[in-house]
Amino acid sequence: METNTLHDERWYRVGPLRPRLAPGTGVHRQRYRDRPWVLLREPAGLRFVRLHAEAWQLVVQFDGTRSVAEAWAASERDGAALSQTEVVETLELLAEHGLLRADAPDSDLRLRGVRQTRQARRGTRIFELLALRVPLVNPDAWVAWLLPVLGPLYGRRGLWATLAVVIAGGLALLTRGPELAAAGARLLDPTVGEIVMAACVFVAIKVLHELGHGVACKRLCRAAGVPGGVPTIGVLFIAGMPIPYVDASAAWALPSKRDRATVGAAGMLVEAWLAALAAFVFAATGDGVLHTLAFQTMAIAGIATLAFNGNPLMRFDGYYVLSDLLEIPNLFDRSRAYLAFLARRLVGAPAGRDPSHEPGERPWLVVYAVASAIYRAVVVFWILYLLSSRWLGLGAALAWLGVVAWGAWPVARGVRNLIRGAGPGPGRTRIVTTLAAGTAAIAAFVAFVPVADDGRAEGLVEPRKMLAFHPRDAGFVERVLASGTRVGPDGPPLFVLRNEVLLEEQARIHAELGVARVELGGARGVDPARQEALRRNVAVLEASAEALGTRIAELAPRAPFEGTWVSPDGEQWLGRFVAPGDRQALGMIVGEGAYVVRAITDQRLGPRVADELPEGTATELRLVGRPGRRIEAVIEAIVRGGQDRLPSAALGEVAGGAVATERGEGRDRRTREPVFEIRLAPDWPPGLRLFAHERAVVRFRLAPKPLLTQWRRAFDELLQRRGA
Repeated sequence: METNTLHDERWYRVGPLRPRLAPGTGVHRQRYRDRPWVLLREPAGLRFVRLHAEAWQLVVQFDGTRSVAEAWAASERDGAALSQTEVVETLELLAEHGLLRADAPDSDLRLRGVRQTRQARRGTRIFELLALRVPLVNPDAWVAWLLPVLGPLYGRRGLWATLAVVIAGGLALLTRGPELAAAGARLLDPTVGEIVMAACVFVAIKVLHELGHGVACKRLCRAAGVPGGVPTIGVLFIAGMPIPYVDASAAWALPSKRDRATVGAAGMLVEAWLAALAAFVFAATGDGVLHTLAFQTMAIAGIATLAFNGNPLMRFDGYYVLSDLLEIPNLFDRSRAYLAFLARRLVGAPAGRDPSHEPGERPWLVVYAVASAIYRAVVVFWILYLLSSRWLGLGAALAWLGVVAWGAWPVARGVRNLIRGAGPGPGRTRIVTTLAAGTAAIAAFVAFVPVADDGRAEGLVEPRKMLAFHPRDAGFVERVLASGTRVGPDGPPLFVLRNEVLLEEQARIHAELGVARVELGGARGVDPARQEALRRNVAVLEASAEALGTRIAELAPRAPFEGTWVSPDGEQWLGRFVAPGDRQALGMIVGEGAYVVRAITDQRLGPRVADELPEGTATELRLVGRPGRRIEAVIEAIVRGGQDRLPSAALGEVAGGAVATERGEGRDRRTREPVFEIRLAPDWPPGLRLFAHERAVVRFRLAPKPLLTQWRRAFDELLQRRGA
């Protein structure tokens, strides 16, 4: 293990001090990965500091009579390998948390810590604007009142009961797929009343969530004999959205990692019960306020909880549960410190003390540091994107400030620390050269090296010959041919309609035609003018009878070409009245021959494909239901004119597709903006069974471009979409 330099430039101010722990400081011993740790609680019980065994050997000697230098020398004799820098940092940490008293002004102990805090605040000031914490009241009395109600949830039986009720709630929704899809579609386009209702549901759920943390903390601290309470409940504003919170930091003193993890998961357990109970209500009710309220509760207490509170990559409940279960305290900060430690070693700078305490922690620290950094960047981008969708100027300004605060400033500070830590001489020159070369290499790669710039679009598998059958005349459905039957011009009727009005009209015309023909026969040899009038009347009646016969024949149509009749809902049509213009077809004929794919692209991808990939260019696709098989295809035709109607509603976002469509009855195929169609001829593997209207994802192999070019195009497209 590498250590810091033995001597520190601030030692002359710190060494003579004679500090002592603050009166009333709580001391709790814990074990992480079989290593002893000491948790110090400030007298007010609001903040905690964890110390490893070596640091505790030093701090335990602070009794107000020994100087820091004497305590350090004694701890070294006892085997504690701390450098002067680590001693100074330990003192600053204790002083910042109000755990240390000394015979000198507190500023001597906090000088560097205050400076570091101010520097850190420069980088986190943006985050403080997006996440403002406002404490309100002391909820300890509420927690005590709820303890008999919610307390049993956090025992072994309570956890099993929670699992059982969640499974039962999921089973209750198994047969409610269409209702869930319809409710989800309404959730994307809510009314003002639904928005107000969702806001009230959100606040109520989160208040119960936070009180669940408080109840679990109080119950488990009482059972473990650890002083604990819930001193504060307040509101955390994230991007303007109010979210309740409680201070359950007393749970840090619990000796059992399982108890600490239970406190971290307590709010999610409460929400699991709420979501499960709402599932029962949703399954038992029909359209109405209660039905909508139940769905909103499921969405907020279920999906939102898993995406945010249960996500360990954000410093919410899931993070603390993971940290306790892995037995890696302060996982977030230590993972970042470990990456910095590896970076210093990579460039040859003094690496300092290894933040990992044993080899088993190192993979977790690296994985968590990288994953959390990526996820936080995505979340910040998403928040800024939402802000820019409403207020473009504000979103753009915050985006640039975010790049500076979370990108440029931390990198510049890290580089400065690397250079300063090396000291003057060849070491500093080597670090500067390495950093300059690495930066130049990254900049050259981003600006000049072409990388894949492929585009993806969803498409629909269709036969080359396909015809949907709508009724050509009104009537009641008497019979529908079974789906899957082979049909053709000489085959059976596809369906049979009955129209009494047409039949009566046919009988009347036939009767009139018979009378007219008799009159024409009796008028022979009489007045030629009368014969001509009767002859014209017969011709008119014969034409009417022929037209009416054609209409009646179309009540039982046959297929115009060979193929297969597809009507999965055929039995449901029996007895129903249908008429021309009905949106839903009674069925379709799927012709013999090859299947093609009709891909739909938006206005950003479509023109690029048309410009870079001429007809005949090879590409590839994968079927949505069978993504493991890659299928080669050739671009057969590109429809260069934009259109606002999809070939099938299956490609729209309401049905799970990627194309944004309008809301409302009968408008699920009308797109919000013009789209482009690209027809592909795939090379289907032998034996692959295809289905009409099966979805596919097409990958267009566009010309590689440097990342800088791709980012600039994406930024320009964003500005165009927002009307800049």
